[in-house]
Amino acid sequence: MHEFSIAQNIIRIVRDKVDNGVLSRVTKVKVKVGELSGVVPDALEFSFKIIAEDNKMKRAHLKIDFIPVKAKCKNCKKEFRLDSPSFVCPDCLSSNLDILSGDELFLESIEIEEPSNIASCYKQEE
Repeated sequence: MHEFSIAQNIIRIVRDKVDNGVLSRVTKVKVKVGELSGVVPDALEFSFKIIAEDNKMKRAHLKIDFIPVKAKCKNCKKEFRLDSPSFVCPDCLSSNLDILSGDELFLESIEIEEPSNIASCYKQEE
């Protein structure tokens, strides 16, 4: 289960970005996970919860945004979402494609609780 090591890396990144004294106030960690990344969201959430408990982040919730696979045909230039395992353009049936999205896996943001509100202390630049 490689989700456990991915969760460990997410926690490591959070620890690097957030002051150690503030770790107990991390409320949300948001990640982007592409369909082609091979990550099982439920396994990642389970692993994150276990590791967060041991790292002073027991109140932290992992929010996973799942990114669909999108492609562009190099022949007819059509952009489309790949809903099936066959990587073929629905218009011209070419398999000469560029993958536009769906293989991502990155930490998007970290939210911490402050005395009166929630503030974002890290945000991935687009």
